[in-house]
Amino acid sequence: MLKKILSVVLVMIMLFSIAGCSMLNSAATAETYEIGDDILYSVYSIVGERKVTGVESGTSNGAPTKKYTYSSPTVVDDLLEYFTYLMRSDWVLVQDYNLNVMPGSAQFAKNSLDTGKVLLMTISFENQKYSIHLTKIEGSITLN
Repeated sequence: MLKKILSVVLVMIMLFSIAGCSMLNSAATAETYEIGDDILYSVYSIVGERKVTGVESGTSNGAPTKKYTYSSPTVVDDLLEYFTYLMRSDWVLVQDYNLNVMPGSAQFAKNSLDTGKVLLMTISFENQKYSIHLTKIEGSITLN
Protein backbone atom coordinates (compact mmCIF):
# COMPACT_ATOMS: atom_id res chain seq x y z
CA MET A 1 0.00 0.00 0.00
CA LEU A 2 2.78 2.42 0.93
CA LYS A 3 4.54 1.61 -2.37
CA LYS A 4 1.41 2.54 -4.32
CA ILE A 5 1.02 5.83 -2.45
CA LEU A 6 4.69 6.71 -2.99
CA SER A 7 4.36 5.83 -6.69
CA VAL A 8 1.32 8.10 -7.07
CA VAL A 9 3.09 10.95 -5.24
CA LEU A 10 6.19 10.52 -7.43
CA VAL A 11 4.10 10.60 -10.62
CA MET A 12 2.30 13.76 -9.42
CA ILE A 13 5.61 15.47 -8.65
CA MET A 14 6.92 14.60 -12.11
CA LEU A 15 3.75 15.93 -13.79
CA PHE A 16 3.92 19.22 -11.87
CA SER A 17 7.62 19.56 -12.74
CA ILE A 18 6.93 19.04 -16.44
CA ALA A 19 4.05 21.55 -16.35
CA GLY A 20 6.27 24.09 -14.54
CA CYS A 21 9.07 23.73 -17.10
CA SER A 22 6.59 24.15 -19.95
CA MET A 23 5.21 27.32 -18.36
CA LEU A 24 8.70 28.80 -17.94
CA ASN A 25 9.66 27.91 -21.52
CA SER A 26 6.53 29.52 -22.96
CA ALA A 27 7.07 32.64 -20.80
CA ALA A 28 10.62 32.99 -22.19
CA THR A 29 9.24 33.65 -25.69
CA ALA A 30 5.94 35.32 -24.79
CA GLU A 31 5.48 38.47 -26.89
CA THR A 32 3.28 40.14 -24.29
CA TYR A 33 2.29 40.29 -20.65
CA GLU A 34 -1.46 40.32 -20.06
CA ILE A 35 -3.07 41.65 -16.93
CA GLY A 36 -6.82 41.81 -17.40
CA ASP A 37 -7.58 43.60 -20.67
CA ASP A 38 -4.19 45.33 -20.70
CA ILE A 39 -1.57 43.85 -23.01
CA LEU A 40 2.05 45.00 -22.69
CA TYR A 41 5.12 44.14 -24.71
CA SER A 42 7.33 41.71 -22.83
CA VAL A 43 11.09 41.67 -22.30
CA TYR A 44 11.26 39.10 -25.09
CA SER A 45 9.59 41.50 -27.55
CA ILE A 46 12.10 44.25 -26.81
CA VAL A 47 15.44 42.57 -26.02
CA GLY A 48 15.00 39.00 -27.22
CA GLU A 49 14.82 35.68 -25.44
CA ARG A 50 16.09 35.49 -21.88
CA LYS A 51 15.90 32.57 -19.47
CA VAL A 52 12.77 32.81 -17.33
CA THR A 53 13.38 31.42 -13.86
CA GLY A 54 10.02 32.23 -12.31
CA VAL A 55 6.44 33.15 -13.16
CA GLU A 56 3.87 34.08 -10.54
CA SER A 57 0.36 35.40 -10.71
CA GLY A 58 -2.20 36.21 -8.08
CA THR A 59 -3.76 39.09 -6.21
CA SER A 60 -2.50 41.52 -3.61
CA ASN A 61 -5.13 43.42 -1.61
CA GLY A 62 -7.65 42.50 -4.31
CA ALA A 63 -5.42 43.80 -7.14
CA PRO A 64 -4.28 41.40 -9.87
CA THR A 65 -0.52 40.84 -10.03
CA LYS A 66 1.96 39.06 -12.28
CA LYS A 67 5.68 38.61 -11.81
CA TYR A 68 8.28 37.36 -14.29
CA THR A 69 11.85 36.69 -13.16
CA TYR A 70 14.66 36.52 -15.72
CA SER A 71 18.25 35.34 -15.64
CA SER A 72 20.61 37.27 -17.90
CA PRO A 73 24.34 38.00 -18.15
CA THR A 74 23.42 41.41 -19.66
CA VAL A 75 21.08 42.86 -17.01
CA VAL A 76 22.12 46.49 -17.51
CA ASP A 77 21.88 46.33 -21.32
CA ASP A 78 18.52 44.53 -21.17
CA LEU A 79 17.05 47.06 -18.75
CA LEU A 80 18.39 50.12 -20.57
CA GLU A 81 16.68 48.90 -23.72
CA TYR A 82 13.46 47.95 -21.93
CA PHE A 83 13.32 51.23 -19.94
CA THR A 84 13.80 53.20 -23.17
CA TYR A 85 10.88 51.33 -24.71
CA LEU A 86 8.69 52.01 -21.66
CA MET A 87 9.41 55.74 -21.63
CA ARG A 88 8.60 55.97 -25.35
CA SER A 89 5.32 54.10 -24.78
CA ASP A 90 3.45 56.39 -22.37
CA TRP A 91 4.86 54.85 -19.21
CA VAL A 92 5.78 57.37 -16.52
CA LEU A 93 8.85 56.86 -14.35
CA VAL A 94 7.62 57.08 -10.74
CA GLN A 95 10.70 55.73 -8.95
CA ASP A 96 14.08 56.69 -10.34
CA TYR A 97 16.80 54.09 -10.77
CA ASN A 98 20.56 53.71 -10.97
CA LEU A 99 21.66 50.65 -12.91
CA ASN A 100 25.17 51.04 -11.47
CA VAL A 101 23.91 50.24 -7.97
CA MET A 102 22.92 46.61 -7.41
CA PRO A 103 20.58 45.46 -6.10
CA GLY A 104 18.19 48.16 -7.23
CA SER A 105 14.76 48.86 -8.60
CA ALA A 106 12.73 51.16 -10.81
CA GLN A 107 9.02 51.80 -11.05
CA PHE A 108 6.85 52.87 -13.97
CA ALA A 109 3.11 53.55 -14.21
CA LYS A 110 0.55 53.90 -16.99
CA ASN A 111 -3.21 54.34 -17.13
CA SER A 112 -4.96 51.03 -17.64
CA LEU A 113 -7.56 50.39 -20.31
CA ASP A 114 -9.90 49.93 -17.33
CA THR A 115 -11.20 53.36 -16.27
CA GLY A 116 -9.97 54.35 -12.83
CA LYS A 117 -7.10 51.86 -12.84
CA VAL A 118 -3.34 52.24 -13.20
CA LEU A 119 -0.78 49.66 -14.23
CA LEU A 120 2.21 49.72 -11.92
CA MET A 121 5.41 48.02 -13.07
CA THR A 122 8.16 47.48 -10.51
CA ILE A 123 11.43 46.20 -11.91
CA SER A 124 13.92 44.81 -9.40
CA PHE A 125 17.42 43.98 -10.54
CA GLU A 126 20.68 42.56 -9.32
CA ASN A 127 23.69 40.82 -10.82
CA GLN A 128 22.59 38.23 -13.37
CA LYS A 129 18.81 38.58 -12.80
CA TYR A 130 15.81 40.90 -12.79
CA SER A 131 12.08 40.72 -12.12
CA ILE A 132 9.15 42.47 -13.78
CA HIS A 133 6.26 42.80 -11.31
CA LEU A 134 2.94 44.08 -12.69
CA THR A 135 0.01 45.24 -10.58
CA LYS A 136 -3.27 46.87 -11.55
CA ILE A 137 -4.36 49.34 -8.85
CA GLU A 138 -7.04 51.98 -8.33
CA GLY A 139 -6.12 55.46 -9.55
CA SER A 140 -5.30 57.51 -12.62
CA ILE A 141 -2.35 59.41 -14.02
CA THR A 142 -2.72 62.96 -15.27
CA LEU A 143 0.19 64.41 -17.18
CA ASN A 144 0.75 68.18 -17.24
